[in-house]
Amino acid sequence: MLARKSLAWIVGCLAVFALSAAAAAETHWNLQAVDGSGVGTWSGSYPLTLTGLILNDPEEVLDPSAGFVAYDSNNVFPIRMGGQWQVFVQPIDANDHAGTALWMGQNYGNLPYKHDSSLSYTDAEWTAEMARVNYDANSGHQFRKGDLVMVTANITGFYGGKTNVNEAHFKTLAYDFTLSLLEANYGLPAPEVISIADVMRVDDGNADTHEDIFDANRLTGGEYYQGRYVRINGVTLTDANGWGLEDWDDRLCTITDGNSRYFTLRMPRGSVVDLGAAPTREFDAIGILNQESGSSSDGTFAYELFVTEVIPEPLTVSAVSAGAVALLWRRKRRGTWRKS
Repeated sequence: MLARKSLAWIVGCLAVFALSAAAAAETHWNLQAVDGSGVGTWSGSYPLTLTGLILNDPEEVLDPSAGFVAYDSNNVFPIRMGGQWQVFVQPIDANDHAGTALWMGQNYGNLPYKHDSSLSYTDAEWTAEMARVNYDANSGHQFRKGDLVMVTANITGFYGGKTNVNEAHFKTLAYDFTLSLLEANYGLPAPEVISIADVMRVDDGNADTHEDIFDANRLTGGEYYQGRYVRINGVTLTDANGWGLEDWDDRLCTITDGNSRYFTLRMPRGSVVDLGAAPTREFDAIGILNQESGSSSDGTFAYELFVTEVIPEPLTVSAVSAGAVALLWRRKRRGTWRKS
């Protein structure tokens, strides 16, 4: 008996492999290789394929809604990218300890080195692209988190501390990447339980230094967990200003382990994911360990957790007892105390 593999799964795999016959299978680990400055070093050939589980629904991360904006020399910044789409994919092979982000945007023509509206997707073109990357071409299945897929990439790009599967900011067919369904609803991986101490050093109080733990060999620190589904237990918020907000740049919060270590949370879009009110006591944060460094090659590291779920820590017995005593005292003062 073939575990987890139905006849339909096998047929689907054969179809995908036939379509990807000219592409070389690559591991996420190899693709995410970096040098001592954290800059990507992968130098393989295209097309390539990656296999793994989708960790997020794209609309949780970025707004994919069509929004064509023509290039205007009088209004260059901020870059008006219009619709954007991003998912993270994590391999199911335990020996392939990495993960990869897939990204595309609508208004490439507004980028500083292009300035040409014809290089952007029109709204109609973008809508067609969203249908192409969000649905399996063979089955019509809409890709969602927990689906096992094969990604075929014709180009990649290193930016912000990681090698992304993207279109190199071109809308031409030659740079398209595709997703093909291997198994729907395979399930999300169990999150790896880590601590802030696994990715950050103690804050030295100097705003000009960073405490991110970087290991070019990717055996420890943020590089080891980058692009993967993790859980950080027993943290508290020190800055909740980005909780429940919508814009990418605004959705930042800070957590601490209570031992002078701090870490950044990137919250999901508030209009899409309702995490409830910001916790006022300890909680566990679950999500995708990501890196969003300021540039591709400045040697800085900015690891963060893209949050998909929060779980408040249960109240301790002492806290519950204290709360019960306070409640009884308030009732007594209001004259509602009853003797049994």
